Amino acid sequence: MTIYIANLDSSSFTFQATGLTESEAKDALVRGLKRHAKSYRLATNWWKTLECDIVIIESTIGCCTRDREDI
Repeated sequence: MTIYIANLDSSSFTFQATGLTESEAKDALVRGLKRHAKSYRLATNWWKTLECDIVIIESTIGCCTRDREDI
């Protein structure tokens, strides 16, 4: 199974969201970032200036990774 993980590192937090497609992972990340913005009273698009990377992990559920690679 391929799992897509969207990561975003800010100066204070690391955010991560998953999906079965790249689009699902990005959408889940954006939803989470908007909830974070609301709870911290930030602009809803505060994160748009940061880099968001999509990491693809091909493994079964319950696997372990090291530095984003299966071990």
